[in-house]
Amino acid sequence: MRKFKSAKSNEYMFIVSALQSTVNNQQSANPQHIVDFSKLLNIARDNNVSQRLYTLLREHHDMPHGFMVEIRKDYFSTAARNTLIYSAFKNVIEAFNKNGIDAIAMKGIALAELIYQDIGLRGMSDVDLLIRKEDIKRANDALEGMGYYAVDLSRFDGGDSYLTTCDYRSENPLHPSFHVHWHIVNSTIPAPYLSKINMDEIWRDGVPVEIDGIRVLSMSPHHFLIHLCEHAMRVTHSASKLIYLVDIKALAERYKDTLDWHKVVETSKNYGLDKFVYNILSFCKMNIAFDVPEVVLNNLKPDKISFGEKMFYSITAKGNGFSGLSYLVHLAMNKSFVKKALFIFRTIFPPAWVLAKRYAYSSKDKNPALLYLYRIEEIVFHIFSLPIRHLKGSSARL
Repeated sequence: MRKFKSAKSNEYMFIVSALQSTVNNQQSANPQHIVDFSKLLNIARDNNVSQRLYTLLREHHDMPHGFMVEIRKDYFSTAARNTLIYSAFKNVIEAFNKNGIDAIAMKGIALAELIYQDIGLRGMSDVDLLIRKEDIKRANDALEGMGYYAVDLSRFDGGDSYLTTCDYRSENPLHPSFHVHWHIVNSTIPAPYLSKINMDEIWRDGVPVEIDGIRVLSMSPHHFLIHLCEHAMRVTHSASKLIYLVDIKALAERYKDTLDWHKVVETSKNYGLDKFVYNILSFCKMNIAFDVPEVVLNNLKPDKISFGEKMFYSITAKGNGFSGLSYLVHLAMNKSFVKKALFIFRTIFPPAWVLAKRYAYSSKDKNPALLYLYRIEEIVFHIFSLPIRHLKGSSARL
């Protein structure tokens, strides 16, 4: 395991200690002398773990009252929001079941119910459902019959290595949006590993479960863990929030008796996701004391690590990660200079239909020239704002 000098603040380290359940008596006796709790609150919320902190710290009666009031508010507002989401989820799954549509509950809704088993612990802004590609038309009809509308229906063949989802919204502000997937990978940058992922295998290994009393499917423990690692390593996420690591640790602890680590390693390699899984599990071990079996990390560790990958690992391991940084790992997965150049070109200039879906919320104009102009503007803005955001993040968050 590589060692790095930590650049994390006292506030960040206090959160990590709480997540590891190692906040000691000395820390809780005079916490105000160690951390700035206004900063700590912002960091916890930025990392989407304030709800978890509430359950871990509520028995520490010497915590600052104002701080505890705020994270308690986060916990109960999450519980209230999730109550509405559960109700909408149940209605949609009932409609799918009536129409013979199998669905796998993904990410937030599955984590909240099956892993955390506490309605206030895991926030979510939408519901992710995986269906089979051949069921897209029937799923669309069922959702439209319930008052949902598709933001963009421009592409459904799933043959490209890009976006593989459709976002459904409702005019009712109390209803969450539904992201209906037909593949576990969903990206606006090319994802050549998408074709290596055996979706039939994921469906075959699916586990029948109940969420809010309604029968649905969940991924097998090893597929669930691999998917969370892939999700955390998406360019827009880049393992920059603690919640990605906390989710994976919680899943592994919940399924400790049924999680097959051999399948995690073997399947990650078969799917071309071993770099992603290795990085995320390494961060879990380093940052939140998740006891990943050493043999797993050794078997996943790449034979060669590029300079870009080392840079990503070093910055993220020090707690300074930011959105976009994992692009260095994605780029390294393309071996030759020509493939790297093509990957960069296809990142900037994906198919027009990808951009039409990407900007469906902000623009009704599907003119390809304008869509590519939006794309270039977005990338240039992101590149030039990275140093500013990174410095602000280092001073405000870390």
